[in-house]
Amino acid sequence: MADHYSTGIVPARVRKPRDKAAVESAVHVVNKRVIGYLVEEVWTTVDDLNSAITERLVEINEQIRRADGTTRWERFAAEEAHLLQPLPAEGFETVEWKQLKVGRNYHISCDSQHYSVPYTYAGQLLRVRVTSTMVTIFDADQILCQHVRRQGRKGQYSTDVIHAPKRHQNIDGLWSKQWFLDRARGFRGVK
Repeated sequence: MADHYSTGIVPARVRKPRDKAAVESAVHVVNKRVIGYLVEEVWTTVDDLNSAITERLVEINEQIRRADGTTRWERFAAEEAHLLQPLPAEGFETVEWKQLKVGRNYHISCDSQHYSVPYTYAGQLLRVRVTSTMVTIFDADQILCQHVRRQGRKGQYSTDVIHAPKRHQNIDGLWSKQWFLDRARGFRGVK
C-alpha cells in the first residue's frame, strides 16, 4: 500500500498517546455515534444491521458540521479525493519468507509439500518466498526456480525434470500409479 501511494508509514511510538490522538478521536466518535446509538436495538439479519450502521456513518461523515463549518465528507473531497489513485491491477498478496534446507532428493519441504531445486543445491539452506499461489526459491537474491503452490493432499511433489541429475531425467512414470502396480506385480511374482 505504501509503495502504491508513494508514501511512508511511520508507526506511533510506544506509550506516546499524542501520536495516536486522531485515531483515538475517530474511535471515540464511532463508539459514541454508532455503537452508542445502536446498542439497545435488535436486528434479525446482518443486512438490517449494516443498513443501520450505514445510516449512522452517513450522519457522521455528511451531516455533522465540524468547528470550521465543514463536514468530514466536504473536507475529504476538497483536500484528499484528488490524490487518490486507481487501485493496482494486481491485488495485494501476503508473502511469507522461510529459510529451508534442500534435501538429498533435491526438494525442499514447505508446508508439507515438496518442490524441486537444481540438484547441485542439495544440502544447502535457501530462501523461499511463499504466496497463496506461488513458491519462489532464491539463492541469495537470485531466483533459482518457481513452482505453482501445491494445495490439498499433503506430501505432493512438484518436480521439474531439469532439476534432476542426468541419471534421473529419463525415468518416465516414476512414482506413478502404473509404476506402483508394475512394481507390486513384480514382488508377487505375477506378470
